[in-house]
Amino acid sequence: LSRSGKEGFNIWGVAPEWTPDGRSLLFSGWTAERDGNNGGQELALVEVETGKQSALKSPEWYRVGQAFWNRDGSGAFVKVRARKGDLAEIYYLDRETGGARPIVQSERHINDFRVASDSSFLVAAVTEHTANLFIVSADDPDKPRQLTFDKGVENGSSALKWTPSGDKLVYSRTRREGTGELWEIDATTGEKRQITPSDGSTPNYVDVTPDGKSAVFGSNKGGSWGIWRVGMNGEQLRPLIDDRYAAAPEISPDGKWLYFIGNGLWKHPLDGGEAIKLMDHTPETI
Repeated sequence: LSRSGKEGFNIWGVAPEWTPDGRSLLFSGWTAERDGNNGGQELALVEVETGKQSALKSPEWYRVGQAFWNRDGSGAFVKVRARKGDLAEIYYLDRETGGARPIVQSERHINDFRVASDSSFLVAAVTEHTANLFIVSADDPDKPRQLTFDKGVENGSSALKWTPSGDKLVYSRTRREGTGELWEIDATTGEKRQITPSDGSTPNYVDVTPDGKSAVFGSNKGGSWGIWRVGMNGEQLRPLIDDRYAAAPEISPDGKWLYFIGNGLWKHPLDGGEAIKLMDHTPETI
């Protein structure tokens, strides 16, 4: 069996699985479209002698990974990401009905798993990425004060900025698969609140306007990278720079200009207008 064009195999960390009768192979694949409709990811069988393939009935999962049959072949254990932004989980899929139920759900990402020969238990390898925020006093650096206490998420790893008032931090809160939001935390009280919605996008870099009323940040909202602006109250979320190379936004001290890199160094009027190219080459930092 070969696939090309608008069909393909999932191959990274995924291998075909023999059916218990040894006549067919179960594999994970994808289709760009089918019968005029948008495609997706699927589990399918291919008969070894004839090459005939058929898709298994299943829910419309976002990502389909490794699968193993149970002992009698009536169903399979499969690693999936049910929706965009979800961590990988293990489901049991009934071969006849296509119904599925979760077996392993965790705040940690499941990398790989195996099924016991009698299907009585699973063994899974998981990864947990955690990063939290700390305040360190220059006068007493040996006693850092922890601000966030999350597990399985990364705080501030792709965006971190003080507000002009100096009492709050704006930071990214991202999960294992990279999706996340911008949050704000009070450095004294630890009180925090979410600024941008949980929509499956990824924030990176952030800067806050001198008046402290809004922030600019990089994001892949809408499917491609660019620079966005949002009020600190979470309202008026809108794109500023629609350019997949645009990154690392910085606001001038007077609040009039947005500087960013992307096939050079640019500045853009923060309240609207045409971008002006300042350098042809892209600096490492601005």
